[in-house]
Amino acid sequence: RAVAWHPKRDIIASVSSEAQPSIHVWHASNGTAARADIALSLTITGNALCWRADGAWLAVAGADVITIVDVWGSTPARTLVSTGASFSALS
Repeated sequence: RAVAWHPKRDIIASVSSEAQPSIHVWHASNGTAARADIALSLTITGNALCWRADGAWLAVAGADVITIVDVWGSTPARTLVSTGASFSALS
């Protein structure tokens, strides 16, 4: 549903909207996985994905939730819940 280029490396992240949504991180040059898929607990409704400027974290927008994910480490994700707003883009 959403795709974002890594700000400093030849890597692409994408979000699926399957029954168990997940983030996929790919090497853009050859299409191989750059890391294992990251399972998400929120329902992705087609919204947005954005890397932090240093490429360490991703923000993933659901209907009224933004989840912050540490892509390369083991730090737990943070979830920000809106009180009525719906997210359609991140930058």
